[in-house]
Amino acid sequence: MNLNGVTTGTEWSFDTQGILEVGTCRAVIVGISNYPGTGGDLNYPRKDAQDLARALLSDSKHWSNANVTVLVDWQATQASIEQAVANMVQASDANDTCLFYFSGHGVTLADDNGDEADGLDEALCAYDNDIRDDRIADWFLTLATDRLLVIVDACYSGGLAKTAGKGTKAKSGAGVPKKGDGLAKDLNDLISQITLTASDADEQSFEDPSLQHGVFTYFLLDAMEKFAADTDISGLLCAEEAFAWLEHRTNGYNPAQHPRLFDDVAGNLDFVSAGTTALPADDAYEDNDYSGDATDLTAVADTWITSLTCNLGDCDYYEIAATAGNLDITVDVNFTHLDGDIDIELLDALGSPVASSVTSTDDEHISY
Repeated sequence: MNLNGVTTGTEWSFDTQGILEVGTCRAVIVGISNYPGTGGDLNYPRKDAQDLARALLSDSKHWSNANVTVLVDWQATQASIEQAVANMVQASDANDTCLFYFSGHGVTLADDNGDEADGLDEALCAYDNDIRDDRIADWFLTLATDRLLVIVDACYSGGLAKTAGKGTKAKSGAGVPKKGDGLAKDLNDLISQITLTASDADEQSFEDPSLQHGVFTYFLLDAMEKFAADTDISGLLCAEEAFAWLEHRTNGYNPAQHPRLFDDVAGNLDFVSAGTTALPADDAYEDNDYSGDATDLTAVADTWITSLTCNLGDCDYYEIAATAGNLDITVDVNFTHLDGDIDIELLDALGSPVASSVTSTDDEHISY
């Protein structure tokens, strides 16, 4: 796997060395574009997650792929997300910095325990289930550090995650929460953390084909890339600086969307070096990050394809034309697990999974 970072050529002077005076930086990053079926699919959450991971990993002073878990599309089941967060919580100590990021659908559900003033629980939509705000807060109750940053690019209003008119589709929920009674507030009522959200509690979040991202995430990545976002010229970007950079830019691009900051942590929460940028998608067969852009390997079937590289969280698609009938399909991917884990999945012509190989050892194999 190729996870080499890149640096900018911009010169900038810092009052400090730009090093976090804390322990290990850890992250769980989730992006779901393709939900089961076809009616609820989005365009860019997977790319949101992948590019955020790449941006963090380009800051090799603080971030390493051993401490960053990326779950996209079918990987992001409720069980997988909860296990990844549990692993992060268990591994963390009081000096660590932890980040949880989600991009995908958000919904509202009827309150199931009477703790909501508006009668609605907010929830994030995993690949297979809706996860209520109370349960999300429970994940972090035993976290040893108070340096927790939660970033959510999803909508809490009426179940609309990303709205039509921007090339997206919607998923209905139970209703619209009252302003100020959304997911972020509920988390802050239960645990100490800083939360950045893409919109207010009663608003939709948008993605945009011109930006190739959720609008909020695009300007979050922009803040991480621009040295000018580091307003105290410390060499580090804190959550508060990132929000100050993205808030008016997101709202200026889409006046119907108002990002929100909920801050329950003393002082600033630095989380990355200023001036980071996403790693390039340098696979030899790019651009094939989406099923519609799959690289056609029909002409080279039954041969080994070499010189493939993968970035953390990257999903690459390949296709082979096959005639229906008695047909055996074998897929082998050879790699060294110590360099990074690769999983494979076989999809039919409609994009439905028919077989997969998901192990924590060298190599993956499918026979179908």
